[in-house]
Amino acid sequence: MAHVSLVATSRTVTGNSVRKLRNLGIIPAVIYSNQLKSRNLELVLGQFLKAFKESGKTHVIDLQIDGKETLPCIVHILDVDPVKGTVRHVDFLSVNLNEKVIASVPLVYIGESKAVKESGGILNTTLKELEVEALPDNIPSQIEVDITVLESFDDVIRVSSLNKSSDYSIIDDGDLVVASITSQSVEKEEVAEVVTEAPAITETKEK
Repeated sequence: MAHVSLVATSRTVTGNSVRKLRNLGIIPAVIYSNQLKSRNLELVLGQFLKAFKESGKTHVIDLQIDGKETLPCIVHILDVDPVKGTVRHVDFLSVNLNEKVIASVPLVYIGESKAVKESGGILNTTLKELEVEALPDNIPSQIEVDITVLESFDDVIRVSSLNKSSDYSIIDDGDLVVASITSQSVEKEEVAEVVTEAPAITETKEK
C-alpha cells in the first residue's frame, strides 16, 4: 500500500495550553522512536482525520515536518475523548522501513458458524486484535478469522489456528482462544447463578 502523506509542524505549546490549540482545530502530537528523541508536533485536525482514514494504525504515514524533512511513521497511540469522541492527542512511532516493528492489528470475523446457524449456539469472540511483527510496509490492515470451522460446541479457534503469512508473524500466545461457541442453556445457567448468588436486599424501617 502506498504511504499516506501528512503535514505537521513543530509545537511549542505544551501542558494545559494545548486546549487552545484544540479549540482552533489543531491537534497536539508527538513523534518518537528508540533512535529518535521525542518531538512535539501539531496537526490540522481535518488533515489528520483524512490521513488516518486511509492509514489506520497499521499503514505507514510520511510525516512532513516543517517542510524540511519527511519521517515514515505509524500511529502508535490515538487518544480519543470518551464522551465527545474527538481526537485529543496522537503519538507517532517513527519507523525504519528496513527494520521490523510490532503493531496491533484488528481481527475481522467472517463467515457463518454451523453451530450457531443450525444448533442455536452463541458465538464468543474473545480477542479484538493481535500483535504482529513485520516490516512497516508489510503490516496487514486486518487479520481475518473464518468462523465457518466452528461446526460444533467443541470447536475452538486459537491463535495458532489462524492462517500463517510470510509477511508477518503473530506475537501473541498460540494457545489463546480467539473464538468459541457456547450453548444457550449454558448462558442461561450462568445468568441464573448470578441471580441466585446476588445478596438479598432487606428493608429497614426508620425509627
